[in-house]
Amino acid sequence: MANGRLIRRFTLDSSNKTIRATTATEGLTNLHLAEGSYYMSDDGSVVAGSVDFITVFVALLEIAFPTSTGWTVDIYGVGTSSSSVAEGRLKIVSGLEAITFHFSDSLNTFDPRILGFPAGADTASATTHISDHVHRYGWYPQTNAAQWTPYSVPNSTVDFTTGGYLDGVDWGETDTIEALFDNVGSPLVRTGAANISGVASIWNLTTGDVNSSWERFAVDAARDFEPWRHYNDTTDSSTFDGPYVFSQSSGLWTDPLAAPSFFETDNAEHWTIAIQGRGFVE
Repeated sequence: MANGRLIRRFTLDSSNKTIRATTATEGLTNLHLAEGSYYMSDDGSVVAGSVDFITVFVALLEIAFPTSTGWTVDIYGVGTSSSSVAEGRLKIVSGLEAITFHFSDSLNTFDPRILGFPAGADTASATTHISDHVHRYGWYPQTNAAQWTPYSVPNSTVDFTTGGYLDGVDWGETDTIEALFDNVGSPLVRTGAANISGVASIWNLTTGDVNSSWERFAVDAARDFEPWRHYNDTTDSSTFDGPYVFSQSSGLWTDPLAAPSFFETDNAEHWTIAIQGRGFVE
């Protein structure tokens, strides 16, 4: 079975929706993404609140640069694969002309880390771009969940009225999830480990990947209180559990990591990641 992944929702507004890019025929062009909430799902969804960013991005490239027909954007592990590129990195392919993304341009307001590119640096001019890092707002542990247990918790209250009678309200049940990922490699868990070249390369990561870790994903999602999904199979973009948000009691608000389950050296460090979440209605 393929590995699993978690992705969280993110939002674009008037302050962060513009990408600057150049091709030989169309020249320097502003790409204005639609404001709204997205998932890096690659499932083709156009439903408000859960729009697939990949679908929107490809459509925008086709409109802005019509000379280059056949644009494709794929996520490694989802729509494409490679034995030397980590799951979660993006592959952007132009059908004809080379393109340069001007992420350092002052008029570029889009955060390139969402696509897995470093902040503040232009790309080379090429027909194929493979992101340096795993895309932001996704976690690719390169394994499956050892345990994934969804269940429902009653959501009700009972109390005495002023007249001394029992009275209560039942709001139904809340979907809850408890999960465990075991034996996860260190640069896929803690941000600092990806800065060690000999460690990052074991997992096909670029040294200094700022997005690959569980720590980065958990802190982002908990801080912004954004919902996330779990895909048990990265190659199946249409089947997922959720959405969920992290339970405040899970500890992710202050300390997303406990001690590693196995520690010898940086190369041999592995972690057990425990996750607790509750259902979210989009």
